[in-house]
Amino acid sequence: ELVEVRFYIPGTVPYEDDDVAEEDREEKTSAAAFYDQLKEKADIGQVAGEALASFTDILFLTPRGRFDIDLYPSYLRLRGKTYDHKIQYRQVERIFSLPKPDDIHHLMVIHVNPPLRQGQTPYPYLVLQFAKDEELEVEINVSEEEFKEKYEGRLKKRYDQQTHLVLSHVFRGLTERRIIIPGSFTSKHGQAAVSCS
Repeated sequence: ELVEVRFYIPGTVPYEDDDVAEEDREEKTSAAAFYDQLKEKADIGQVAGEALASFTDILFLTPRGRFDIDLYPSYLRLRGKTYDHKIQYRQVERIFSLPKPDDIHHLMVIHVNPPLRQGQTPYPYLVLQFAKDEELEVEINVSEEEFKEKYEGRLKKRYDQQTHLVLSHVFRGLTERRIIIPGSFTSKHGQAAVSCS
């Protein structure tokens, strides 16, 4: 059972770097200082063991921003400029791989339960966007023996194809959730969906 504990830490902390001009100094909240100190003391900013695969600078439409994705055997880690999230694969309920109507981009939607939280905002759906023709080359970071023992049949050892296909296949292999894709429907514009408002 997950228990959520929240702290309210008011105020700001004095700037510590004397080498920076006073007008260039950014105010730091006490909450951000506490978070940094907690990560340092508990060593939770570092993750034990090597990631199976890492993807850098992935564009998320929800929550908005760019994140690095590190995939570990039982969870994934999202690292952004402000937030750092750890999501267990068992939290992933559905994965969608959808072409965007602009014919340029491809979306990947990940349904997580319980939702990801940033501040007070819950995000039950993570939306990743890729250029349709963007390609990616990656190798799963395990020995041949471990790959054959644990991942053969679920993952490929090496990938070199469109980015959205690589991520879809890797996520499917690690979460063991099937990827939901559009069916045979096509609109009069030749697209897999219709615009609604």
